[in-house]
Amino acid sequence: MNYIHITKENIDKEHICCAMSGKQSLAKKEWLKQRFDEGLVFYRSEERGKCFIEYIPTENAWVPIEADGWLYINCLWIAGSMKGHGYSNDLLSACIRDAGTQKKKGICILSAEGRKREFLADPKYLAYKGFMTADISDCGISLMYLPLVPDAEPPKFRECAKHPGVTEDGFVLYYTDQCPFTYYWVPRVQEVAKEHGIPLKVIHITDRETAQNAPAPVTTYALFRDGKFLTQSIQSDKKFLALAECGIEPEVASDRVTGCSIPVNSVSGSVPIRAPSMRNALHQDRQASTTTGRERSRIMNFRITDDGNDRDINEIHEMLREYNLRHREASENVPLGIFLEDENGKKLAGLTGETFGNWLCIRFLFVGEPLRGRGMGSKLLTAAESEAQRRGCKYAFVDTFSFQAPAFYEKHGYREVFTLEEYPYTGKRHYYTKELL
Repeated sequence: MNYIHITKENIDKEHICCAMSGKQSLAKKEWLKQRFDEGLVFYRSEERGKCFIEYIPTENAWVPIEADGWLYINCLWIAGSMKGHGYSNDLLSACIRDAGTQKKKGICILSAEGRKREFLADPKYLAYKGFMTADISDCGISLMYLPLVPDAEPPKFRECAKHPGVTEDGFVLYYTDQCPFTYYWVPRVQEVAKEHGIPLKVIHITDRETAQNAPAPVTTYALFRDGKFLTQSIQSDKKFLALAECGIEPEVASDRVTGCSIPVNSVSGSVPIRAPSMRNALHQDRQASTTTGRERSRIMNFRITDDGNDRDINEIHEMLREYNLRHREASENVPLGIFLEDENGKKLAGLTGETFGNWLCIRFLFVGEPLRGRGMGSKLLTAAESEAQRRGCKYAFVDTFSFQAPAFYEKHGYREVFTLEEYPYTGKRHYYTKELL
């Protein structure tokens, strides 16, 4: 994997991974521009996707910590198809090299366990990479560090972050422009709070001094209620209303990465789960299992994970596959790949998918920057359709995001049959089909 160094000179023409298009990225990019002169470093993958690292000298970090002479990782995010390739190790190694070159004492980063981990690093991964716990906030968020010099004094939270809280009643929200999603969701939460008469005070942090003295370990987004810290999870208007009505933060099971990929301060893939009802379900299952000896031998437990374990996934896949094969008409999934490569075998463009009975299912279509605007996408799509017809397919199916040019497929005869709104937050996911015969 090749990586691009985002700088003040190229940031206007480069995407920044966490917000690849639209107005969302503007405030974030302006925030980054002001930080580059303060030593901020931003690397992202050459391929489009959520794969990047962002770090800065701790003296200039927008977090309330005491860590002179260290580097602070604002964000390390590997998600989606980028997981599982060692890219987080690449990016972390680059940060370590920079810290050594700058003669820093080491690296530090925020982490948390369980439901509090949304937007924060996985402590298990960090421990695997040699990080240790330097300090823990009362809200359960940890400051972890990797020393690079002997006997380095560990970093620590300032008292305002160690014991987070505010004096105001009602909801109080602190946020910065460091996360692009605050640009979209904070105004909407303000609107819905006003409409429903919910007391909400919003503090937009616009300078480093205020951030370094904020009353919470996380400054990108920190929500309080009646003086107590609730969450660093960016709330949609609907989630905020639910939070205001029930008075507790919804539990989340996120797709945060463990192992070789970790997202930090990321915002994708969380699913609300009502914890009390889940606990009741577990209790009921266990109660039922105690009624007879037969039932006792069938104790069932829910296990919720966020590690994307291949073994678990494959077990469910095989169980489903076995069941489907017994009940559906016979058909075979046949992979389909069409690739354009240079003389060294490096892929320049490609389409992947499969044929299944009457259907061509297109998974991914990508054209590298140098070839865009030359009709290469059309050639790949036409070749895939021709091969599908040769295999006896009558129809084609594809889904695409709003930023991935749905007009391209419509131009080639695809008809939109369904759209997911607000996917994952502000975009759309479009589903198209086409008759091939």
